[in-house]
Amino acid sequence: MKKIQILTMLLFSATLFTACRKDAVYPIQNDMVSSKQANYPLTITYQLTTLASSQTSLIQWNSGYGHSYGLFFDAGEIKGSAYARTKYSAGVDETITLFGNTAMLGTLRMPVLKCPYGSFEIGLNPSGEDHALYLTGTYYYFGPSYPYLSVPVMVIIDETLNMNSVWINDMNINKIKNHAVISFNPDLLNTGISNQMMNRAKKSHGTIVISSTVNRNLYDIIFNNLQSHAMGAQFSSESMTPYDGEIQ
Repeated sequence: MKKIQILTMLLFSATLFTACRKDAVYPIQNDMVSSKQANYPLTITYQLTTLASSQTSLIQWNSGYGHSYGLFFDAGEIKGSAYARTKYSAGVDETITLFGNTAMLGTLRMPVLKCPYGSFEIGLNPSGEDHALYLTGTYYYFGPSYPYLSVPVMVIIDETLNMNSVWINDMNINKIKNHAVISFNPDLLNTGISNQMMNRAKKSHGTIVISSTVNRNLYDIIFNNLQSHAMGAQFSSESMTPYDGEIQ
């Protein structure tokens, strides 16, 4: 296992990025394919996204890592009223610094593919001394009951989970170059968590520890947020022979 170092963002000369947030709930994939059986590379890069709102967030997350066991591309095609899906996978063994700038995660080997919708996933699990996901931050609160609160927060996840991205429209995998960027906005972890929940949370030596055995209500919310297609995603491809007369 190796620590991923921060890398320079890759630039492409002929690139089109498209992304789309889907509100629909899609069925579980109906096929799993090892990407080793295909020929064309799809590289996947991770980056941190911090919105301006993070300065006033309920919890300000500032450090953490995840141990990745696999990368996945969930390719979908609508056929009438049915939604057929194939998931392409590649095994990895990396510890990702979630609050670094940019890091190369790995490469999927893909066939030439056109699909109306697609989504990327980072599979996380515990390994050795590494948790599947470990996060630290600070909970801030200003209110009538507590004039000012500043409490350290720690999240420990020791079970397998897949952090997945928003759905992307109209993806074409070609023979030349394909690249995806998965972005993580830690503010999204706070969705569904209230001041009341945090004020009532149990503390250990002054820290709010959130795990499968402590503050389970907060743990379940964060766990579900991570698997709710909340991560951003961008996809780009280059082709010497454009599809349908246009660069995809």
